[in-house]
Amino acid sequence: MALQKDFDEFLSNIEPSKSTVSYVSSIQTNLRDYLKKHDAYSSIYKDSFLSGSYAKHTSIRPVKKDKKRDVDIIVVTEHSKSDDSAEVLQELCNVLLESTKYDTAEIQHHSVGVEMGQVSVDIVPVIVDSDDDAVYWICDSENGEWTKSDPKGHKTWSTSINQDNNDEYKPLVKIFKWWRHTNCPDEKKYPKGITLEKIIADNLGDFSLPTEDFLITTMQNIVYAYKDTMLIAGYCL
Repeated sequence: MALQKDFDEFLSNIEPSKSTVSYVSSIQTNLRDYLKKHDAYSSIYKDSFLSGSYAKHTSIRPVKKDKKRDVDIIVVTEHSKSDDSAEVLQELCNVLLESTKYDTAEIQHHSVGVEMGQVSVDIVPVIVDSDDDAVYWICDSENGEWTKSDPKGHKTWSTSINQDNNDEYKPLVKIFKWWRHTNCPDEKKYPKGITLEKIIADNLGDFSLPTEDFLITTMQNIVYAYKDTMLIAGYCL
């Protein structure tokens, strides 16, 4: 049986180091500042904010087979839904390619990806919903349409779940993420980011228990919740 101090030490070991956090902060701050002050793009740029695991404080240090840190940046633009979102992505990519710092910029499905040393940055240009300024629309490079999204809402949701569970939810997410990265075969798809967090949140055990029992009961709840679907799909549990 594991002692609580063992879990506390484990969680400390999988946290991003202070130097990593500082490095990521510098990367994302400089990139956002570049777009904000760009001669042409400054007229399109309205705001930007950090999203993803670093914004939600659910990030873990990279494992040996995955050296990169994933960083997500949302860029709020002056564009509208009448604009072709594929062209909006191309515009952002072109602006980034102007700088030698970001010359790896490449258009992805909903973002522009930039590889920078130990960091993979996804920059997502969005527009604010005309009826609800808390909701955003993101690009689609494949069809030029816009898809509704709520990155700030998910961050708020994640914080609320954590608070409702005595701040034990986010540490549990980190444990699951570490297990996923160290155990899932490279050729297999697995739940990423938001999906994994939602699966965990929907099946949380008793947070008042020690971490070991909280983890085990959550795992048991997940197996029970999805076992029929998995069996139908041909997986052995």
